Amino acid sequence: MKKVSLLLLALMFCSFIFAIEPTLEEINEATMLYEKAGTEFDTAQSLYTTANEIMGKVDQGNNVPIEKIDYASAQFEQASGIFSQAEIDYRKANSILSFMDEQPPAQPQPLPQIVNVKQEKYLLYASHFDFDKSYLQEKEKTEIESMILTLDDPAGVTYFIGGHTDNIGTRDYNSILSIQRAKSIVNYLISLGIDPNNIEIKGYGEDVPIADNETDSGRAENRRTEIYVK
Repeated sequence: MKKVSLLLLALMFCSFIFAIEPTLEEINEATMLYEKAGTEFDTAQSLYTTANEIMGKVDQGNNVPIEKIDYASAQFEQASGIFSQAEIDYRKANSILSFMDEQPPAQPQPLPQIVNVKQEKYLLYASHFDFDKSYLQEKEKTEIESMILTLDDPAGVTYFIGGHTDNIGTRDYNSILSIQRAKSIVNYLISLGIDPNNIEIKGYGEDVPIADNETDSGRAENRRTEIYVK
């Protein structure tokens, strides 16, 4: 996996700079976890893509047997669990190679919950996405980079990424989609040189709308990912 390898090399380089170099065993364990997380991400993606095809037919008004709808719901639930495990494995690998902590945590920790985020952190930027998409458009990348450059110390702050969706589709599907949107921001921040250990994410799904989901314009506003800094 090319992306995993590049990320691993970047983390190893940072460790060298700070004179806390991971052992060979730690590097091997982290590499295994990155590969495992990548496989889990791919599996979850495949599951919810299959399920989404079925639910798409339902949304279009086609006559879909209840057995297929139940099957799609089960696929969404399974994908959600696998995706959560992938996030845990990814964070564990980061902690092993972290030059910020002398000792990695004994057990993998789930992604932190962001509570009262607007009161505690500063909203840097909100990116928006096309319907059912999680990739960043070029204009969004340009805006994000511009906002990052306004910070006095871009590498010295913590970034909190919150992914959101509109209310079209099932709750489980939207939960996964919101995490994917947050991950697209994470990957871009890393490409800008931000340390992945300084980034935390949360997928809110459809639960935190900022506009009316009954209108096209409102749903477009809700299909967003918010970048907070502290």
